[in-house]
Amino acid sequence: MNNPIMKNEPNKLIVIFGMISPFIGIFAAIYGIDRIENYNHPYLFSLICGTIGFGFGWLFSIRIKPYTRFNDKQLKEYSKAILFFSSGFVGLMIAIGSHVNSGLSTEVANDYYVVTNKTYKEYRFASPSANWLHLTINGKTERLRCKSDYWNKIRHGQSINISTYKSKIGFDYYILTNE
Repeated sequence: MNNPIMKNEPNKLIVIFGMISPFIGIFAAIYGIDRIENYNHPYLFSLICGTIGFGFGWLFSIRIKPYTRFNDKQLKEYSKAILFFSSGFVGLMIAIGSHVNSGLSTEVANDYYVVTNKTYKEYRFASPSANWLHLTINGKTERLRCKSDYWNKIRHGQSINISTYKSKIGFDYYILTNE
């Protein structure tokens, strides 16, 4: 079990990173998801970034395996360690992806649109509350999520300012400029 290549310092860092990686991933995912809620295709974006993050986590787990100390049972169930490390990378990739997408996007329009409807989804177990404004943008009804205090200020039929961003990687989005 003692490998002369194995060092104590990387092992400590890996253990520390391994223990906190899911929490880093959770907080990074919250940040990233908050930024992508008004994307044209947020689920596709999350799926792509999550898959890339899982791939990086899997590669990271395989690369660090020689530097970690496991008993025989843990080595046989190393897939649990892969999932543990990968969860952190999934969240990080969603946050990094949203940041990169914003950096590669340019504003193509900044116009006023009329609110055609407002909807509110009540908080339920494992499902947060949500406030949506419905607008017709370029002939298509769009549902944009907003904060509750902004949602309370807006009336049905009111014009609000929306910035439209076009991304070089294909994930266009809207920003409520006065929110």
